[in-house]
Amino acid sequence: MYCKNCGNEIDKDSEFCTYCGESVEKETNIDAVSVKENTDRQKKFKKGIIVAVIIAVMVLAVFVGVWLHNVPARCLAEQLDLGNRYLDEMDYEQAVVAFTKAIEIDPMSVDAYMGAAEAYVGLGNEDEAILILEKGYELTSDEKILEMLEELRESREREGGETGEMDEAISEEDGEDELPYFELGFSPEDFTIAGYSVMDGDHLDDVEQAAAAVMPNMLNNPMAEWYYYRNSGEMMENTGERIELFYHQQENTVDWWLVGYEISGSSISIEVNASGREVAAVSEFPLYKGEIIPNVTYYEEVLDILGIRQLIEAMEETEDKWLMFESQYGVGECGKFDDDLDRDWQENIYYVDLQWEEIQYELTIGFHDNVLCSIGMRSSDLASNQ
Repeated sequence: MYCKNCGNEIDKDSEFCTYCGESVEKETNIDAVSVKENTDRQKKFKKGIIVAVIIAVMVLAVFVGVWLHNVPARCLAEQLDLGNRYLDEMDYEQAVVAFTKAIEIDPMSVDAYMGAAEAYVGLGNEDEAILILEKGYELTSDEKILEMLEELRESREREGGETGEMDEAISEEDGEDELPYFELGFSPEDFTIAGYSVMDGDHLDDVEQAAAAVMPNMLNNPMAEWYYYRNSGEMMENTGERIELFYHQQENTVDWWLVGYEISGSSISIEVNASGREVAAVSEFPLYKGEIIPNVTYYEEVLDILGIRQLIEAMEETEDKWLMFESQYGVGECGKFDDDLDRDWQENIYYVDLQWEEIQYELTIGFHDNVLCSIGMRSSDLASNQ
């Protein structure tokens, strides 16, 4: 006999269940076997629910784990892509920020360390580039990081030797151990013709197309007041080519060169030279952010816009009108030389030479009657010239 309340087997003569204490009805129509089977089904149903809940929890845990694992991977990829885009745009400061975030997300990311190092080199801060690569190699032991680190160390050793010799020469001449430091307000990439700087490589064809859009080719219309011309290497007696924009004075058939873009060997140069003449066409080709216009911008304004007033003033105080200095780009040279060309007007010319990432850059600015009449930027690949 089974208790209807708890289902346990009890003595058939019992008046109360010895398990749950429920009163036992003597007369019942419920078959004992049926009660037992019903109880078993209930137990199995409860077990099934428990198993289903456990399986659901396990599946959910796996899903959450996979999702949490993939979130850092996606964030890392986004920061790496962002950093590489900034490198392509030469926005090295933002590239450092992006690659630093990538390292925070995954301290084992080889690409993040190498990207950060490349950005630091772009900023001229090779010391930080070496430090970040040392940290990356210590954590990852990756051979690519080690290779880049060794190349940077060798480069620093070479530069250290050259800088040491230069410092020693300055010390012997002036009795000083350190060069004066000047923070320059310009970068070589700030100077552009038709949107291209000397840091962008060969864009001779693009500059020619831009010139053709605002004036005719001299060969097609030799009597035009304004025209452009493409000189070949043979005419220039060298291996280079250049685009020149001219103003043609009809009364005396004298051409005044105004804008030039030249590719010669490993050098790229751009220049605007109004020669004290009209500047109408020059406005189509602003050389420095559209802020400096020949025959319009005055001496003091030019120095302030370029952020070199203090440097020029310090150079002017030297006996030889020549000064070696330190800047955010490394060691540089500033000087002045007088125009010795035989013509009815004279030009005072200043130059600032910089060596940055194996490239030498030279800024030249010329003044006539205290007004800017020429400005140019040239780059030379030192490695190619060795």
